[in-house]
Amino acid sequence: MGKEQDSARGLTLEPWTVRDGGGVNFLEYLGWREVRCVFSTRIGGVSSPPFHTLNLSHSVNDDPCAVRENLHRFWTAIGAEGNRVARTRQVHSNRVNVVSSKTEGFVGDALITRAEGQWLAVSVADCVPVYLLDARHMVVGMVHAGWRGTLEGIVRACVEKMKSEFGSDPAQTSAVVGPGIGPCCFEVSQDTAARFEEFCPGSMSGGHVDLFKANRSELEKLGVECQACDPICTSCNEELFFSHRRDKGVTGRMLAMITLIADVR
Repeated sequence: MGKEQDSARGLTLEPWTVRDGGGVNFLEYLGWREVRCVFSTRIGGVSSPPFHTLNLSHSVNDDPCAVRENLHRFWTAIGAEGNRVARTRQVHSNRVNVVSSKTEGFVGDALITRAEGQWLAVSVADCVPVYLLDARHMVVGMVHAGWRGTLEGIVRACVEKMKSEFGSDPAQTSAVVGPGIGPCCFEVSQDTAARFEEFCPGSMSGGHVDLFKANRSELEKLGVECQACDPICTSCNEELFFSHRRDKGVTGRMLAMITLIADVR
């Protein structure tokens, strides 16, 4: 095993577990028996710098052949079929898409479904991914919450969409927040800081935004139970994660994904 893989295995990322699927490292949250929640790392792909190595996005000017190989490796590692992975063109909005059978053509920053075996995926490289589960109605949601989407209320919009489409009760819905840029590394302008302090008092500290706190606060206001989870900073952990802020906009992307397990009813 190479140096990067050794580094990944040595990190403490609770409540996430580092998994190795044929050399492809990814994180998995094992706290929900009804679903699988995974988060890719940058380890185990074929892309060259600055996208080294497991870039999973075609939108960052990486070699398309390398991205296709990376996706194939990642699907194999997590046991997913590529044609059962729904993705969306992310626009930093509060727009939520309902996924049934099609997996393409979506625009927005959240996906929800009650289709078993259907993966929902969002692309991230600092933005906070929020995983949602309504175990009573067997509904899941996957949210891309960057600073713009957070202020637009994307988490609230997703929880409300789960309620209107599938009857989910926020008080019976759970959430876990995946890796994203931490308050240690996310300094913003005075104007943006003022907006966050109004949106979530206490989310600012010395010009730095705590996206984890802002989104957890919004979930808790709705009555959603947030699983205990210390912030994992994508910017601080260079060997494991891509970071748009740290890498000055030239970097790869990870995928945050959730799916309902078909045999747990």
